[in-house]
Amino acid sequence: MTEPLSHPSQSTDERILRALREARSQLEAVEQAKNERVAIVGMAGRFPGTDSIDALWQLLTAGQSGIRRLSDQELEAAGVAPATWQQPDYVRAYAGFADADSFDAAFFGYSPREAQLIDPQQRVFLECAWAALEDAGYDSCQYDGCIGVYGGAALNSYLVNLFSDPQLRASTDTVQAVVSNVMGLMTTRVSYQLDLKGPSCGIQTGCSTGLVAVHQACQSLLQQECDLALAGGVTVSNTAPQGYVYQSDGIASPDGCCRAFDAAAQGTVFGNGVGIVVLKRLSAAIADGDTLYAVIKGSAINNDGADKVSLTAPSVTGQAAVVTAALEQAQVEPASLSYIEAHGTGTALGDPIEIAALTQALTHHPGGCAIGSVKTNLGHLDAAAGVAGLIKTALALKHQQIPPSLHFQQPNPQIDFAHSPFTVQQQLSDWPRNGTPRRAGVSSFGMGGTNAHVILEEAPEGEWMSGRVGEWESQNNFSPPRPLAPSPPPRVNQAITVESPAHLLLLSAKTATALDTMTANLARHLAAHPDLDLADVAYTLQVGRRALPHRRTCVCQTSADAIQQLSTGNLSTQVAETAASAIAFMFSGQGSQYPHMGRELYDTEPVFRQAMNQCAEILAAEGIDLLEILYEKADGRRQTADDTGEQGIGNREQGASGTQTLEPDTQYPEPRNIPPSPHPPIHSTALAQPALFALEYSLAQLWRSWGIEPQSLIGHSIGEYVAACVAGVFSLEDGLQLVAARGRLMQDCPVGAMLSIALSEAALAALLPNDIVIAAVNGPELCAVSGTAAAIASFQALLEAKQITYRQLQTSHGFHSSLMSPAGAKLAVLVGQMALHPPQIDLLSNVTGTWLTAAEATDPAYWARHLRQPVRFYDGVKALLQLPGAILLEVGPGRALKTLVQQAIARAEAPTALVLNSLPHPQEDVGDRAVMLSSLGQLWLTGAPVQWANFPPQRRVPLPTYPFERQRYWVTLNPNGLAASATPAPRETKATDLADWFYIPAWERSFLPQLEPPTSDCWVVFTADPIGTALSQRLAATGQTVMTVQPGSQFAQQAHTYTLNPQHPEDYRSLVQALATPGERSIHWVYGWSLAAPSASADIATEFYSVLHLAQALLAGDRPTANTLTVITPGADAVVGTDGVNPGQALLAGLCKVIPQEATHLRCRCLDVAAITGETAPAESLLDSLYHELAATAPIVAYRDGYRWVQTYQPLPLPAGQPPLRSEGTYLIAGDLVEGLGMVYAQALRQDWQARLILIGRAGLPPAEQWEQWLVTHSPQHEVSRLIHQLQSLGAVGTDYLWFSTDLGDTAAVSAAVAQGLAQFGEIHGVFHAGVMGDRASCPMPELTPQACEQTLRPKVQGIQVLMSALEGQSPDFVLLQSSLSAVVGGVGFGAYAAANAYLDSLATQHRGRPPRWVSINWDACRPDDTPQTTGSTWLDHAMTPAEVWQVTKRVLAQPHLTQVAVSPGNLRDRIDQWIHHPETLAANASTASADHAPRSLLTSEYVAPRNAIETAVAIALQELLGIEKVGIHDNFFELGGHSLLAIQAVTRLRKEFQVELPMRALLFEAPTVAGIAKTIEENQLKSADQAAIADLLSDIEAMSAKEVNKQVDLRP
Repeated sequence: MTEPLSHPSQSTDERILRALREARSQLEAVEQAKNERVAIVGMAGRFPGTDSIDALWQLLTAGQSGIRRLSDQELEAAGVAPATWQQPDYVRAYAGFADADSFDAAFFGYSPREAQLIDPQQRVFLECAWAALEDAGYDSCQYDGCIGVYGGAALNSYLVNLFSDPQLRASTDTVQAVVSNVMGLMTTRVSYQLDLKGPSCGIQTGCSTGLVAVHQACQSLLQQECDLALAGGVTVSNTAPQGYVYQSDGIASPDGCCRAFDAAAQGTVFGNGVGIVVLKRLSAAIADGDTLYAVIKGSAINNDGADKVSLTAPSVTGQAAVVTAALEQAQVEPASLSYIEAHGTGTALGDPIEIAALTQALTHHPGGCAIGSVKTNLGHLDAAAGVAGLIKTALALKHQQIPPSLHFQQPNPQIDFAHSPFTVQQQLSDWPRNGTPRRAGVSSFGMGGTNAHVILEEAPEGEWMSGRVGEWESQNNFSPPRPLAPSPPPRVNQAITVESPAHLLLLSAKTATALDTMTANLARHLAAHPDLDLADVAYTLQVGRRALPHRRTCVCQTSADAIQQLSTGNLSTQVAETAASAIAFMFSGQGSQYPHMGRELYDTEPVFRQAMNQCAEILAAEGIDLLEILYEKADGRRQTADDTGEQGIGNREQGASGTQTLEPDTQYPEPRNIPPSPHPPIHSTALAQPALFALEYSLAQLWRSWGIEPQSLIGHSIGEYVAACVAGVFSLEDGLQLVAARGRLMQDCPVGAMLSIALSEAALAALLPNDIVIAAVNGPELCAVSGTAAAIASFQALLEAKQITYRQLQTSHGFHSSLMSPAGAKLAVLVGQMALHPPQIDLLSNVTGTWLTAAEATDPAYWARHLRQPVRFYDGVKALLQLPGAILLEVGPGRALKTLVQQAIARAEAPTALVLNSLPHPQEDVGDRAVMLSSLGQLWLTGAPVQWANFPPQRRVPLPTYPFERQRYWVTLNPNGLAASATPAPRETKATDLADWFYIPAWERSFLPQLEPPTSDCWVVFTADPIGTALSQRLAATGQTVMTVQPGSQFAQQAHTYTLNPQHPEDYRSLVQALATPGERSIHWVYGWSLAAPSASADIATEFYSVLHLAQALLAGDRPTANTLTVITPGADAVVGTDGVNPGQALLAGLCKVIPQEATHLRCRCLDVAAITGETAPAESLLDSLYHELAATAPIVAYRDGYRWVQTYQPLPLPAGQPPLRSEGTYLIAGDLVEGLGMVYAQALRQDWQARLILIGRAGLPPAEQWEQWLVTHSPQHEVSRLIHQLQSLGAVGTDYLWFSTDLGDTAAVSAAVAQGLAQFGEIHGVFHAGVMGDRASCPMPELTPQACEQTLRPKVQGIQVLMSALEGQSPDFVLLQSSLSAVVGGVGFGAYAAANAYLDSLATQHRGRPPRWVSINWDACRPDDTPQTTGSTWLDHAMTPAEVWQVTKRVLAQPHLTQVAVSPGNLRDRIDQWIHHPETLAANASTASADHAPRSLLTSEYVAPRNAIETAVAIALQELLGIEKVGIHDNFFELGGHSLLAIQAVTRLRKEFQVELPMRALLFEAPTVAGIAKTIEENQLKSADQAAIADLLSDIEAMSAKEVNKQVDLRP
């Protein structure tokens, strides 16, 4: 429709007025920008003698110095030679703060090695930046403004320290070390770690750096480049407390005192410090309720230029000019300054020039201006000096006091104080205003001439809260409260009433210990600042702190209440889940309502009030005054437990006397001061239903405004209508009209009655007469029935006769029965006139007890059935509880539904879940807001995201900042290391201190240059997923020759695409042969099949065998040209700590470490990525990284969140500690007890802890009743004989321990053993899994058949799965997995063994952070006994004894946060460098050893020839492997030059040649000579012959008849 034209003159007038208004707004904005100033809203710092801003102010006001005198002991501990500090000119003064060499690396996600490389100044500045933002009350993740960073550091000498350590230099990437120490990257490091998107600028102007950074930040704010800015400086030089040698021509003080402006001034003391201020435009800071320390009225910077005697000399002209410029920019008169914080270095040249410059700039100042220098307290902090002076002055303005400047007695005669306006501040004094706001100037002058000056003014006074909340509500279009009658009188609960508003305090930290410290700090702060508004405290903690994993909440009403709760330690505490929870809203039904429900929320929560007002407007058209019903004419009586409705949930029995209480609940006293009323309107069905709908809808809106979004919904009866409205089935208007009509229709139906009965649905159905129906199934043994009053009365008599507990519900009708049929037909007609839509949120149906379908939701007949069919609420609850991470939130008055769910959980009807409610029970002495906040806090504890910014705003106030848990990361300067030549490394030695044997896996971020894969080669990509497909396409697009391989049923080729059956090894050989080409072209293999989602039936080792078959085919191909094999795995390891882990993929990672060690022409790499689910295309950045990675060489690389990571192992000194072992506890030890570590643990546990043991050894070992017979018939040296003796030493079998021999992969047998152990000894307190050792697992890759792999994989992979299945339901203190160093460094012949151990490591990582604790130990070589030995092999001579194994184990168990630890008595990093990064050297060593046979004459030992065929064969084998002309029977294998790789090859060859089970330890420990090895082989051959003879004898006996057997028995002598 065309709108009528308005009058032309009127239109013109309106346009003119609109234009005038716009012009005026623009002028006001320009004027505001012109007059805008910058506020200091937060600050943090660490200075000499102080570690916080509060401590700095205390030091300043007390007139104390942070420069301390060092004792002889301190100097000696710092490494200062006595000859140095005993010199007469040595000054024992040190200006520094504690722990400058330490850092909370884990907090910021740095590995220990990475933290060690970072410039300590950057580490300190990063922590200070975090603390400053917290002091200002801002969390960068919640703040929607732009935050900039401006800062600088002093000269960095730490890089020299790093490169003075030869070992560190050799093992560190140079680029990473340099990047970690680039001064200009300090601010960008802060921006990255805190996720700041504003400008990030490094500043370096010498001593003025900190104040120049503040000036630049102010300019950025005023130019709208950012909304918040961090600015400051840091200096960390030598962190060890040291003095210095005084030099008369320097600027360092001869006595360790800085005497600014004093006649005795001879210099300063240089020190460490860091300071950062948080800046914000003043108008925004006032509007946002920030705490204002001071206002920066203006600032200026300049340079002296050449107007001075030298580069480093100061200039009067330059300094005066910068002060004048700052005053002009501030638009204040010089006379208004009443304090100057001077640069004040206390030097004979600098102080007079500074006073002369200030006097020139403040020419017309009337005098009486105080002057001081913080350097007299702290020394000269170089890059942090200027910001230290600024912080001091801001604190003085805030506290309205001027602290004294120290050490001033007589003025410097070169300073003309008499003709200046300045007086040195010598004592603490109040700071008067003198008719103008308190103002001060702060100076900082850099060596080289860059000067800075800042004009500060005290913060403006005024109440922020005046009108602020109303303005916020207006901006968000919130309606004001309607005029209502006063709230009912408060109910008293001790000293706290519901009139006191409830507040939710949040605390979170990275660790549990930090959380405890944080809690104690907050309690002390509240006690020290009783004037703090608790609402401000709560708001600051909500919007101004990052939500970290370890969380704690406190709902309180007063500061005293908060302090009491924080101090008792009984607060709700939880580690937030990383996986998203499934939150379900449960909407209550009729019967849960009570007068004044939600009244406190209506008064205090704008979102809730807005929704209620909207509902009230809609219902007014239906003739219902919602707010009058709820909050005005209601007499204030809250519904008692007997007031119920169609919900059919009750608390007390109304029937058979003497019977038990139905559904017991906490009994509350009757409310006081509220007169009872028998018929409040809220209990009328026609009014109760729309009132409930409105309340619950409004509650849902409030929850959702806080960020709590439901993933599913359920309602009880009328509650399902609210759920449907929230799910979008119908609009709010239609929903309210429908519910109002429903209430009226139900009111007009025939009257009836209802009972709540404590019976299951099935039991109740068997008792029901025909005229009564089940109206609701609320729980496993709680139902409601409905019928006519007469039928119900008759049924009551039956229930009483059977003594069945029931309760009559106070209803006027028989809801959910045929009595509602008249209403159903009319309701269907009404629903049919409305627009219905499929639910947008999953919704459970009361009618079916299952998920509501789109067809049902949009069918009017469904809603008619809903009116009269039973409410299957319990079925719906069971469905909700099956959701992973289910959290059920009752959205309605009271907690009836919460109680039903909790009862279902308590009766083991469903999994455990968190169940919460929104409003109090009608008889609870607690306010609405307290209940809401308590539940919100519980949700936040679980990890649910909460939109705290949607809470009504309060002030941000300074509170204790994060308590960093620092550890020392410092590399001391090694002068000799800088000149160290590249001499050969000394022979590896065994670390004497057992604490130095431990290493932990770590991932370090690494930069990859943009390399391009070679185009002249061929690329073969195994692709079955989006990444592989995109990678092959990318290679082809750049001109590469690309072949793709896909899984199929058989080998086939079509153009450049091959298919093969992954389970057929011959298909891989066919593929390699098909791609064999003449010439020197290399082939690059890229295996990506593991990226495809596995089928449900896929074996965990499927991908392992596929890569193994490919490697075997490549080994068999023996191409002369080098090949590369790149294996891409999804989630083989935990890289960043929060990523998921797939232990099955770790099998591939372990195998990849061995492949290049056995295949000299094959370079193998493992690239690990985060799994990409479904068919989603990979991120372009990941694809680009993987493409360039194909040209790189690092053997183990991972990509997470767009960053490249390389694996390393960091030393972790572990002191002795108390392991979590129990005296007389029960421990399960399963695995290889013959050669594994199981018996080491068994003997130690029995001896040290008198433990009871459940021992499960490998299959084939004799039961206890056959031990004596075994010992009689076998050699004492036999491995089983030794085992039996060890078992017998443990005590009495069956009493002290149980013994089982079975296949660890046999589910039934292991389960039976565990069950017997539990029955015998009870709870299991710890589990030791001790799989097969490496000596039995070695097998060259060409001979590694599936059967050979199974011998290794079954006890370790399937074995641990079977074991944990058998232990399901048990909660041991720990599960300790015996892994191997082969998972770290590989090893020739250890393809399957390294894979199996890598699987165990990954499995332990997968279980991190949840009970029971899992930990895997990567063991180096272990010897069978404690007998000292010298074999000549470094590896074996370092092998750990049983005693050392037990000591290591106890130390690992004593550290509760470890999940994987590698144990190596030698330097593990050197081994990783050789075995992983340079595997070609292993082959070179082996080939060198066997290339030419050295003559026997080179040996000093006497040659003794072999005496038999076995010795001859062994000698020949060793001769060929060692390259020695003759090997005698007494020559030691290791003294001849043998090593571990050759030992594996020798044992493998001899096993094959003699067809015996030859243990590796026979060669390694027991008999490393030809004679000893031959004897072991002979014993094993006899054992095999004995077993064959016994088998033949048994076969003969079985073939004989009983008569023949008796005859043979009678022939015995």
